Amino acid sequence: MGSQVNGPSPQQQPSPSAKMRALEIGYGMFRRINFAWQNAFQGKRNLYDVFGYTYNPTYDQKYFKYLRQDVASRVVDAPAAALWTNPPLVTSTSENWNFLFDDLIARYNLWASIEKVDKLAGIGRFSCLLLGFNDSGNLESPVNTRAITQKQEKILYLQPYSERTVKIKRYNTDPRSEDFNKPEVYTIQPMQEYVVGFGDAGRHGGNDKSSFDVHASRIVHIAENCLENTVYGSPRLERVYNTLDDLLKVTGGSAETFWLTANRGIHIDIDKEMEMDATDEANLTAEVEEYQHQLRRFIRTRGGKVNSLGSDTPDPTGVFNMLIAVIGGATGIPKRILVGAEAGQLASEQDRANWADRVDERRASWGNPHVLFPIIKKLVMAGYLPNESGLEITIDWPSAFKMSPLENAQTSAQHARSAVNFAKAIETMENLKRGEPGTADFTDPETGAVTPGTPAVEPLDLGDLVTIDEARKFIGLDKPPVTFSSGEDVGGKPTSDSTSAAPRTNPTSPSTRRIQISQSRILMV
Repeated sequence: MGSQVNGPSPQQQPSPSAKMRALEIGYGMFRRINFAWQNAFQGKRNLYDVFGYTYNPTYDQKYFKYLRQDVASRVVDAPAAALWTNPPLVTSTSENWNFLFDDLIARYNLWASIEKVDKLAGIGRFSCLLLGFNDSGNLESPVNTRAITQKQEKILYLQPYSERTVKIKRYNTDPRSEDFNKPEVYTIQPMQEYVVGFGDAGRHGGNDKSSFDVHASRIVHIAENCLENTVYGSPRLERVYNTLDDLLKVTGGSAETFWLTANRGIHIDIDKEMEMDATDEANLTAEVEEYQHQLRRFIRTRGGKVNSLGSDTPDPTGVFNMLIAVIGGATGIPKRILVGAEAGQLASEQDRANWADRVDERRASWGNPHVLFPIIKKLVMAGYLPNESGLEITIDWPSAFKMSPLENAQTSAQHARSAVNFAKAIETMENLKRGEPGTADFTDPETGAVTPGTPAVEPLDLGDLVTIDEARKFIGLDKPPVTFSSGEDVGGKPTSDSTSAAPRTNPTSPSTRRIQISQSRILMV
């Protein structure tokens, strides 16, 4: 019998002083480990210096990496594209609200603008979406709600800006305000030409005269991976910046190594008994230079032996795969989604399922509360969207898992087989509930042979094995959306609050993620 380890009895519980002593010991060990990490080998082994890492990458350095390094751009673009190229259907219980929001999508390309600020927030610590309200006021002043409600054209433009072009000029210092310690006024300096370089050379943009101040009521502030600070986030490119440097070393170093070793050097061994004068040396040098510069593909020698310098090219595959795995683990992007499929292979179903889960997670934890809700709130507070009492908003995301045509065909075939099996089961149950009348014996008039009849089958008092609607649900022909606000299966039936407006459906793909929330709750965010 194995031994059983029990926790301490009440009499053996550590005293408060013992707990404090344990905390002091743990903190002291942490300080010593941290000191050893920073000062190993008398300060000669600072890992950032040894590995050549950048201590505090600037926005220009991160943007340069995004532009020029392939995997870096994928780290930034993939999460943003997964959300906003497959956007949700946003509806409400107000037809006027629906019309205005659809007009914003159609005329001002809302989803493309959101995708841009999402990408910019993946490079810098934050990004901004400027809402160009047509209120005839200055940008540095709060939005004139009354003027917007009276205008036919309520919005003129949507413009995304990066941390590089936006500076926070003033914060809200009123502790009684819901925007306390948040930006109140921004300064935006648009870039007419943006060429990234290290140092001042090669960096071009606008001048001081082109900058302008904007009030926060006209700005949607986007920041991802925020902890205690809601203004500055941790961009997804920064957390893998060191690994991207390592990847650049491996790929660039492998290419340079191949270039150096593919054209192997030569060694000319002059016979020790061979006497060469200045003319012979000059002729040999000319022969070698013509061969080196590909003017001639042979070397004529006398008394000399030409040997090829052998060299081996290292295989970087193992290190490359390890670094890609680290980047994938840090970003949540599977390898085959990150770098594409290998030759002759497609991304596995498991990789696509994992990526779909990651996309659903990002929709719920970031896309809805930190992007869509703030945009809706700004539009309502400015008077663009109506603020009606009891208005309910539904955000209906399409499926993040996209099946191939072959998988769609296989799924349809499985649905057909399931439908046949359910039909047989339902028919059998109905026959048992009806019963069957018996038949009399049959006597052959010619031979007199008697064929016994069948006894009657009494009807059975059975409940329904499965209803038609339940069968459709089991098969998957009628998948009901899930209401995240209540956690209940609504069974595809409209709620009482949603009957005031005509229902709209997403024509592109079936719904798998839906959240219903009152507009008043969004205004409280």
